[in-house]
Amino acid sequence: MHWSPVRISRGSAVMLPALLILSASPAFTRNAAAQGTITGTVRDSLGVGINGVKVSVAGTALNAESDDSGRFVLQAVPPGPGSLHLRRLGFLPVSIDVVVTSRTTTHVDVTMKEVPHQLSAVVVRAKLPRHYEGYLAGFYERRDQGFGHFITADEIAERAPMKITDMLRMVPGIQVTATNPDESHVRVRGNSCWPSVWIDGTPANSAEFDLDWVTPSDIAGIEIYSSIATVPPQFVDRLGPILCGTIVVWTRQGEPKKKRSLTAAELADLVDRLKVYTADEVDIPARADSSAPVTPWYPDPLYRERIPGRVLAEFVVDATGRPEPETIGIVSSTDPRFAASVVRALSEARFIPARLRGHPVRQLVQLPFTFVGPSL
Repeated sequence: MHWSPVRISRGSAVMLPALLILSASPAFTRNAAAQGTITGTVRDSLGVGINGVKVSVAGTALNAESDDSGRFVLQAVPPGPGSLHLRRLGFLPVSIDVVVTSRTTTHVDVTMKEVPHQLSAVVVRAKLPRHYEGYLAGFYERRDQGFGHFITADEIAERAPMKITDMLRMVPGIQVTATNPDESHVRVRGNSCWPSVWIDGTPANSAEFDLDWVTPSDIAGIEIYSSIATVPPQFVDRLGPILCGTIVVWTRQGEPKKKRSLTAAELADLVDRLKVYTADEVDIPARADSSAPVTPWYPDPLYRERIPGRVLAEFVVDATGRPEPETIGIVSSTDPRFAASVVRALSEARFIPARLRGHPVRQLVQLPFTFVGPSL
């Protein structure tokens, strides 16, 4: 083959790189389009999705992490046979063979087996008397006593009302009227006067309080008492309309602020750098403290439907035995409402810390919870 010399003038020389790039672009585009996609779901042995599983393609830099439902997506995967590697703390690693076809999506379902847990599962039985702690302890204790009508944050989230009075319309004895689209009036058992209203334990009775002023998503709980005989003493305002019923609203402002939880990858990095130990790396693993047990409550909608559930929580127990709030996360859960109950309970729990060479140390713990619904 004979190559003829190419003459490039001063003005045209600057165009050469652009010409080379343009000529290469169609081939690059074709190669990218020829790649495939892998989607998948990672579940535990009970079929519940696992969060935070690292999925990688052997021989490439491609990786992904599963979401709360155990799903993941890997894009721009080279076509042909390959191998997927799946890893997560607390589970045995898994490798599976896949064949990726260009311009198509390959789906895989993977089951990962849990490493035996050092701590026994916490069993939450709905039929047992429940002990509450924290900001809403009094709210749930009064509800269990059977006086008044109670609306929980779970019920509000389940119905997703536009206004809080939309929830109150469903309460027996409550009448809601609207004089205009922006103002509603609440009356209890046909009274012509407005009920006494309390917000986070403080009376708001200088005038009729518009309950729709509070955004539904900001409410942690509502108590409704139709008569003075059923109102708890702490909510009796002698200067308020005590004969017209009482409504107590608890907002999420009183709940402790929760920092962003560390991801599974961040926790694994702490373990790799020996900032946190696992149970097999210490002399005495962390264990439950009977003086401050983990006591989740059964979410009300699930309690009423007699729905059982399971949660696997992950967190770091510090050298004093306290779960570190920013490390509390959920590996798997059959329902997010069970998961939320576990997270709240762990913030109040205490453990006996792990020990290594005679000193207390931080340990990563995975603790299963089993919710047993009420019997028929």
